[in-house]
Amino acid sequence: YITAVTVAVGVFIGFCLQTWKRMNDASLAEAGARLDADRKRLDAERAMASRSAFLAAVGHDLRTPISAILTGASEMERLGDPSSRANAQLITDAGMMMKAMLDDLLDHSKLDAGRMTVDSVDFDLRQMFAQTVKLWQAPARAKGLTLRFEGAAQTPDCVCGDPMRLRQVLNNLISNAMKFTSEGSITLRVRAWTDPLNDYSLVVDVIDTGPGMTLDQIGRLFTPFDQTAEGVSARHGGTGLGLAISRDLAQLMGGRLTARSAPGQGACFTLSLNLGRAETSIATLTSDLDQGRAAVARALSLSPVRDPMAATATPAPVATPIESAPVAETADAVEDDDEGRALRVLVVDDHEINRRAIQLILAPMGCDIATAADGLQALDVAAASPFDVIFMDVRMPELDGRETTRRLRAGDGVNASTPVIAVTADTAPEDIAACSAAGMNFFVSKPLTPAALLGALSQVLAGIDEDVAAETVAA
Repeated sequence: YITAVTVAVGVFIGFCLQTWKRMNDASLAEAGARLDADRKRLDAERAMASRSAFLAAVGHDLRTPISAILTGASEMERLGDPSSRANAQLITDAGMMMKAMLDDLLDHSKLDAGRMTVDSVDFDLRQMFAQTVKLWQAPARAKGLTLRFEGAAQTPDCVCGDPMRLRQVLNNLISNAMKFTSEGSITLRVRAWTDPLNDYSLVVDVIDTGPGMTLDQIGRLFTPFDQTAEGVSARHGGTGLGLAISRDLAQLMGGRLTARSAPGQGACFTLSLNLGRAETSIATLTSDLDQGRAAVARALSLSPVRDPMAATATPAPVATPIESAPVAETADAVEDDDEGRALRVLVVDDHEINRRAIQLILAPMGCDIATAADGLQALDVAAASPFDVIFMDVRMPELDGRETTRRLRAGDGVNASTPVIAVTADTAPEDIAACSAAGMNFFVSKPLTPAALLGALSQVLAGIDEDVAAETVAA
């Protein structure tokens, strides 16, 4: 009996030990698998961060020569003979194509890494559609196409959303339609109605009369770097990212982008999304815009233009003057005090080619331009002389543009309140917010173009003019 009990106990203990060993092995295997998965996840995150950092660095460096190409071509087109202007236009077109492809690559990288964000601001939706259609009218006419805008009367005016991303999606869709449509028309059709939450439901169709697509092509339509057919990239150019980016942006805005087509029947891309009601009335937005434009015209008129052709690079004065008497009186006073004085500008950038590009754009306006190669040198120059405007590169060695601006604002020097325009390749909302927090007043994105730089300068000068007007009224 004792022997039987001993054997039974031994068998039971052996069974328990084997069970414990199997459970322990399984637990260790599970822990090992979990650690391996965590390790792979961290490796993937590091690789993603490294790739994003690499693309950001490459994008930043590529924007510098593209800026020089676009600026130089613009000056050649402005000053050259007809033959030179034709060559300059070819260079400009190539530069803009490079810029578009670079923007697509960087946007795709941000979306892939989950770093893209959308804004929510009040804007005039109807005007945005009209401006977008107007932008594409000339390319459509040059190709013999008719570009239509349907539904303008039913389109709400003042809404709340992200106008920049919405415009980007529309431009991508119209560009895609223009690329594949050789004859016929392209139609932008807008439908909008109020939803139960009192917001706006928006459906935008971009319809073309192109060759159409098969079901297989539609299935691969939103695949990055896939142009849906052999030879498309060679015939039409591009990265194949535009539609993929548009779909991701639509989803980021809470909407949806779909397509339907059949061979020989053209294509229809449909964007559907909801937009909030704006808190600002359209009358207020229009009034602010008109006042800003008039102030820009007055501010830019203070700087003499050396070449009559240079006037085409500046914004045209508005036909209707500002009705506000105090503002008009202030403008007269400023013009009397500063008549004949050149606009004093400080350009801060670690790349000489960028400094030269900005000088090339501003020189025809008769600006008095000083330069600095880094933040520390900029602080020394700013301490010695007053300036009307400072163009500040954001990414610089030693002392970056944001920290330079913080130190400038913190001091009590002659340029402590001088407007600073950030020159940056980083245009995500969080990057712009960081520039604003550092004390920068406005920004212009790289690659630089004369229109973008002069537009930023105009906005800042308009702000100066309005501030002076407010002080005059208070006095």
